[in-house]
Amino acid sequence: MLEKTAHDGSRPSISREERSVKEEKEETGKKKEKVVAVLVLLMLVMGLGRQRRREEDDEEEENYKEEKEKKARKLTKSTAKERRRNATIL
Repeated sequence: MLEKTAHDGSRPSISREERSVKEEKEETGKKKEKVVAVLVLLMLVMGLGRQRRREEDDEEEENYKEEKEKKARKLTKSTAKERRRNATIL
């Protein structure tokens, strides 16, 4: 490409085509930055959602185990009571 010089010869002037190409590149760069920002936010939100779900699952599992232990203790107590009753009957 040949550079055009200004009328006074001090610095080269940019043609309209070059200017429009430069502006398009800048706009494309800005759009890419926005897309990347949106993707990063999306990944962050999805990661937080997964973390919350894991915490909820852990909590549910803990509650399930506690309920199971309570039932086991209840059964142990009731069988001990029955043994005492049976022993007193005999």
